[in-house]
Amino acid sequence: MNCRDVVRHLHEYLDGELPGAKVEQIDAHLHQCEHCQRFLASYRKTIQLFRRTLDHDLSPEASRHLWQILERKLEH
Repeated sequence: MNCRDVVRHLHEYLDGELPGAKVEQIDAHLHQCEHCQRFLASYRKTIQLFRRTLDHDLSPEASRHLWQILERKLEH
C-alpha cells in the first residue's frame, strides 16, 4: 500500500465500504505515513465543511458539481 492507493480508496475507507484486509493495509500505512495522516485529517475536514454547505439548501446540481470538483482534486 502506498500513498496513491490510500488516496484512491479514502472515500470508501471512511464510509466503511472496504473489505477488512484493505482496511488493515490502509490503517498500517496511515500509522507510518505522516503525509497521509495529514491528508486524511484535511479530507475529513473537507467532508465536514461540505456537509455544512448542504445544510444551506444547495440545489442537487450544485451539490453534484461540488462533489465532482472534490473528486478531481483528490485524484491529482
